[in-house]
Amino acid sequence: MLQYKDGKFHVPGAAFALPEGFYLETEPEHCYERGFGAWTPDRRYYFEWEVERPCEGTRQELAALFSPL
Repeated sequence: MLQYKDGKFHVPGAAFALPEGFYLETEPEHCYERGFGAWTPDRRYYFEWEVERPCEGTRQELAALFSPL
């Protein structure tokens, strides 16, 4: 579950501020318990943020994401 406090979205151990002018996706089939999606101000691009457990550190996760199979 996300908490909105002091202009940021919070989950245990992390906080995130949504960029100015973005539109939150509110359709139930696109919502996450521990994340959210948003459209850019011009509604051309869609971004999703989701907190997952268990994960390694940021460096390890990005390295795994971009390493060859």
